[in-house]
Amino acid sequence: MIPNVKSQCQTLAGFPDRSSLRSIRGGVLPVVIAIFFLLLQYQVGAATISYRQGLTNVYAPNYQGTSDTMLLSTSPDYNFGTSLSCYFGPSDSTGLLRFDLTTFSGKYARITGMSLAMRIGQINSPPAEGDLSIYQVSEANAGWVAGIANGLSQAGASTWNQLSYNTVNWAGSKGAKMAGVDFNTTTLATHHWSNTGDFVMNFSGTPAQLRALVNQWAGPQNFNAGLLLRNVRTGDTPGTAAFLSANTTLTDKRPTLTITYTTGPALIIEQPSGTELVNGSSSIDFGVSAVGSAGSNKTFTLRNDGTTTLNSIVVSATGGNSADFTVGAPGASTLAPGASTTFIVGFTPGGPAVRSSTLQITSNDTTASPFNIGLTGSGWTSLQAWRNQYFQTINNAGDAADNADPDEDGLGNFLEFAIGSDPKVFDAHGPLSLEVSPEGVVTVSFKRARPATEVTYTVRVSTDLSAWGDYAVNPGTVGLDAVLTDNVSASALRFFRLNVQATP
Repeated sequence: MIPNVKSQCQTLAGFPDRSSLRSIRGGVLPVVIAIFFLLLQYQVGAATISYRQGLTNVYAPNYQGTSDTMLLSTSPDYNFGTSLSCYFGPSDSTGLLRFDLTTFSGKYARITGMSLAMRIGQINSPPAEGDLSIYQVSEANAGWVAGIANGLSQAGASTWNQLSYNTVNWAGSKGAKMAGVDFNTTTLATHHWSNTGDFVMNFSGTPAQLRALVNQWAGPQNFNAGLLLRNVRTGDTPGTAAFLSANTTLTDKRPTLTITYTTGPALIIEQPSGTELVNGSSSIDFGVSAVGSAGSNKTFTLRNDGTTTLNSIVVSATGGNSADFTVGAPGASTLAPGASTTFIVGFTPGGPAVRSSTLQITSNDTTASPFNIGLTGSGWTSLQAWRNQYFQTINNAGDAADNADPDEDGLGNFLEFAIGSDPKVFDAHGPLSLEVSPEGVVTVSFKRARPATEVTYTVRVSTDLSAWGDYAVNPGTVGLDAVLTDNVSASALRFFRLNVQATP
């Protein structure tokens, strides 16, 4: 019961007194977070910045850029912005936190990591557990106000019901609860809690995604909506966990945000432009092309997101079916900070089935050299591609089988493939055309649609339909009609036929 929560909380330094909890009814799940002090630690090729409210630092002496509040569905018109702890339990609530980083704008380049350190001071009615998740609040909800009258209705302060009490509604729904409208659907960090003590939540995301988050906090503050914290109880027993907030008297246990970023050159690779690739895990698929035929080309963008010159840039395909991937040279091998260039990779499958290799980029970026990207593509024979075109399968089966005749015109699929006709359209004429001139000269013609490496065309001749001999093998030019002439005056009867078979 809530009275028990109150009596136990009073025994801990930094926990709220009775007056600060007087408006909480029917279960408690408030959240209070804060902004933090700044501490710099430099490493070779990298640096970290940590924030904990109130301590002096070189960029922002006595940093006080703190905005936080907790919102309760059980107290829909109250604001708990000055609570000393944040509570996670079985009832419905959310927490908001915001960081003003305007003094650090432009002082770092690629963000390689971000984490939030917190402390659970007490769990009421154990056993209890839950899952704490962090999301980015949408810019549509920028301008929320933490308030200073803890547990009271306050004009202008944000509440569960409204972003600004009696003035402005949340973008989506009460409590800023609508995913995709009030907050982004991507989970930035999670933590499963079940015990008291310290813990760290590491943010997920690419360097570009983390940089965008930090840039929003460092930009115009009227667009800075901060973060949303939500909790889901996963245990069977209801309980409440008390997370120390930025207002706790235990100053060394206040929530701490740490950002890790690179110094020096920073290689960023995008494909397509605007989509950042991840070293060692990203893969680009070039789709399907006929064996030996040039397929799709992909343009890659290289960018220096660092603070010093990126140079010695070399790109190549290595390992696997590297000969199937043609890697063009970048437009520049040296990039100043903020500069970019492009290069093209082409795909020509050297065989059927899946073809793969690794695109490797080396440079003087010691944190990402080599930068490896998977390359894949599929090679189909011309016959497989033809089957897929007409039957949406590459398998030699059913209506797509070589000897099948789905249009019932007497021409099997492989013959239709060889002469370039449509296997689903009835053809009233045979594959061979014959004409006899008044002088007795026979002209035989057929469409030779495929090269000799795929199909062997043999025109055969007979005088009695019993004994056949080869008259011509692979005559004519691929893609055109093959035309043969024969003087039949020496024989009373001459019969011609066309044999086609797959070239081994």
